[in-house]
Amino acid sequence: MATKKRQIQYFELTKKIWRKEEDNIMPFVEVKDLFQFILKKKRQIRIHQLKQSKICLLDSCMPHVKGDNSILIKGLMKSATQDFCPYLLNSRTGEERPNTRTKQEGDIEKNHFLIKITDRGDNEFDVFVIFEKNGNGITMNQFVDCLNGYNKLWVQSKKEKRSYSINYKIVCGDDFFEMLNNLGRAKIAEVHFDKTLVGSDALDFSDKLVAAKSDVVLTMKAERDMSLKGFGLDVLQLMQMKKSKISKIRIYGEDDEKRNVMIDTDFFGKKTEIDADLNSETGEVVTPNIYTELEKLADDLV
Repeated sequence: MATKKRQIQYFELTKKIWRKEEDNIMPFVEVKDLFQFILKKKRQIRIHQLKQSKICLLDSCMPHVKGDNSILIKGLMKSATQDFCPYLLNSRTGEERPNTRTKQEGDIEKNHFLIKITDRGDNEFDVFVIFEKNGNGITMNQFVDCLNGYNKLWVQSKKEKRSYSINYKIVCGDDFFEMLNNLGRAKIAEVHFDKTLVGSDALDFSDKLVAAKSDVVLTMKAERDMSLKGFGLDVLQLMQMKKSKISKIRIYGEDDEKRNVMIDTDFFGKKTEIDADLNSETGEVVTPNIYTELEKLADDLV
């Protein structure tokens, strides 16, 4: 059977509680209940409208309780782009013909995912998302946008008011650490963090931060002939901690050849590749096979 390399990305699924200054970022452990709610709805209701004439929906998901205090949720998102139905071109004859589909239809694109919820005890949880990257499908940002849309319906069904938004954190890969550690000199460090950190823990600006963006950027510049490499490594360690309010780190520096270098945690998120079997008729990846591969990756998460 033919196979194709599929890139896999790693994230943490979180929720940001509004109007709470301290400990306002928590693991979104309710995702299992959210999926159970939305899968009871008709497919038409599950359609979530994204930007640029694109839609997505949760097609299926299967929760499975494991014996190591963890829950695995294997799921499939489908998406399509509307308002685009050009003529078709025959690859053998060069002939063109009208497309039979309507503007309300589009090619189905798939993103498989696996969510691992682990109970660490003392009310501490990890919620990791292992996400199949598909350039024609949806991004993690769009996946979370869809979850927020579903969550709005869920909260309304319970006659409650929304008190949080669903978000995610990039799980930083070893490449960023290695690149930073191998820098000749780190000259500028930018640390992006939630604005509530300024209000609650430092300058007591909480009442004056309403107009500020959700992220505040701290910029550090090294003294002449000094390096911020140690500072960057310390911040990276803080970023990986539970409930960290740091969302991104960007370092400007130079390598051993004095060439300018910029490294960013957004570019060096944890990634891996798997070999996915392809359907011989459609060319699509085979869902049971990719789930098996994602489960193997989930077993490696500590």
